[in-house]
Amino acid sequence: MAGFHARFAHRFGRSEPRERALDYLSGLLAPLERKNGWTMSEQVGQARPDSVQRLLNHSAWDEDAVRDDVRAYVVETIGAKDGILIGDDTGYGPVGTRLKGLVKVAAARWAVEESFQVAKNECGLDHYQVRLYRAWYRHITLAMAALAYLTAVRAEEAAKGAEQTTGKS
Repeated sequence: MAGFHARFAHRFGRSEPRERALDYLSGLLAPLERKNGWTMSEQVGQARPDSVQRLLNHSAWDEDAVRDDVRAYVVETIGAKDGILIGDDTGYGPVGTRLKGLVKVAAARWAVEESFQVAKNECGLDHYQVRLYRAWYRHITLAMAALAYLTAVRAEEAAKGAEQTTGKS
């Protein structure tokens, strides 16, 4: 996790929010029933959620640049040249789109929906308790970063398992 965090740690203006961001990512990946300021603070040894609230609401860091760094990490680690970018969430194609094209979009949409469900269940995507848009956006950015890290680790482990299976044949 520390290596992943190091990829965007420079986006935080001071050491305290940089450290809290790593704690926040760890809390998002922790096996907690609810992932809110109190439970995640307790998970990383903080008595109160003040530092988590400061990270999301007031600390100086560039959430857009963190998002871009996480995207670059995803492309580098689990991206595919033939991947599909879905810009239209309606699931409908333009007039004249063939059934084969619509099936491909529907399959891709299923994968997107599945990813959001995983993010909700495992990374606290829907466990935010914020009042301001910027705090929400920062939470979502870090939750998606946690999901990206988790997905990359799983892909790496699956590739190792496939190599071991293939190597034994």
